[in-house]
Amino acid sequence: MKRTLTAVGVSLGGAMALALGPASAADLRLDSTAGTSVIFTDNVDRAPDDQAEAAIINRADWSSVYTLTGPRLNASLVSDVGVELTNGTDPTLDQNVRANGSLEIIDHYIFLDAAASSTRALIDATADTSTGRANTDDETATVNVFEVSPLFRYVFSDDTEAVFRATHRETFITDDPSPGSTTRETDTEQTLSIDTRREFRRIGFGVDLERRTTDEDRRDEDGSWFEERSAGVTARYAVNRWVTTLVRGGYSYVDLNGSTDLSGPFWDVGVQLTGVRGSLLLTYGNRYDDPVIGASLEYALTPRLRVEGELSRNLDTPLLRFTRALGEERGTGSSILPDITQVGTDIDQGPSLTYQGRLGLTGLYGRNTFSLGATYLDEEPLEDDGRTGESTTIAANASWARALTPELSSTLSMQISHTEGDQEPSSVTLSMSGRLNYSLTNDVTVFGTVSRVEKMSDSAADEYTENSLLIGGNITF
Repeated sequence: MKRTLTAVGVSLGGAMALALGPASAADLRLDSTAGTSVIFTDNVDRAPDDQAEAAIINRADWSSVYTLTGPRLNASLVSDVGVELTNGTDPTLDQNVRANGSLEIIDHYIFLDAAASSTRALIDATADTSTGRANTDDETATVNVFEVSPLFRYVFSDDTEAVFRATHRETFITDDPSPGSTTRETDTEQTLSIDTRREFRRIGFGVDLERRTTDEDRRDEDGSWFEERSAGVTARYAVNRWVTTLVRGGYSYVDLNGSTDLSGPFWDVGVQLTGVRGSLLLTYGNRYDDPVIGASLEYALTPRLRVEGELSRNLDTPLLRFTRALGEERGTGSSILPDITQVGTDIDQGPSLTYQGRLGLTGLYGRNTFSLGATYLDEEPLEDDGRTGESTTIAANASWARALTPELSSTLSMQISHTEGDQEPSSVTLSMSGRLNYSLTNDVTVFGTVSRVEKMSDSAADEYTENSLLIGGNITF
């Protein structure tokens, strides 16, 4: 097979090692699903229409979820592995293995989090994600992530708390032999937060100290690195039980491959509105020598309709965003925010200044579930000689799921994305799909999906249309 389960066995150890001590007092649960499907496509390589080739893809999937729960321990392992054959040949392995654990070492004071994963990720800025099947080997690489993060907490008085967290993350990229590709990225972060919360009645203060570093190794050439050290003070004033104003100021030192042009003071002012249905935070300020707008929203419009959103300015890398998304997958799953679309980004690109925005809306009415989502990513790659262009990706999606009968359900979905940049052609990608699921028993389901994807681009070589039909089934045990 072209793809191998590189480091999957090691991935399990990163989080499951936490279970060795208290495992005897923990509960272990295993849920598994096996499935198979056949995909008929009229454009297997997503080539221009005059070069399209039809194909039949056979796919087998195995999914397992292990959970370990104890008085002080929570750990899980999620393993999704698929094997594909295109026209009966060319086997391809598609993997997504994620493990994480959290251990309370000393009650209320010392905690330890660990995580590991091995998954396939897009490395080509011009590639599009496939629906129901794996992307080609030329467009993807295996990304292995190992992370450990201890946390120390101390309460000085009734309502003054200090929290220190240190994070070390190693990311390895394999199966990408192209010159200049990233082979390893090391990220470290140390944060100290001291917050008085409500000790002074309406007035609250916070102090935040942070240091983070990112170091990249590249194949056949020098990598890039950056370090950021920042210190800030926040003051809050509660106007009433619903409105709180805040002011924050500090200094950030940024060393980017020896350049400190992004260093300087930062500040922002804002207001937070809080009610029984949710909260809204809006801020405006200046950081990295640019105006910065920030927002965070969580609100229940009705008991059945909920909306969430966020907007932030960041100094990071595509791999950092990738590992952040993996962390959200390991979370509770309660967020309705969509994943940031990164069609215009090479996974091994260096540091960038980004604006990232997400908005999600979901509603549950009787047998119907509706969802809307939108994402925004504006990226300015940074090199030794400053900012080297800009790319923007805007995406929106909508879906409607309905339980037609107790056994039969349907899902209709649509997604559109627009990407443009100084160093790449502008493109619009539109995809639509319809799916039917039928439960033969509580554990056996059959399904079928019809989909169409069309890409329009300034470059004729990037344009394509694909129509596909997927038929399959799975069993849970």
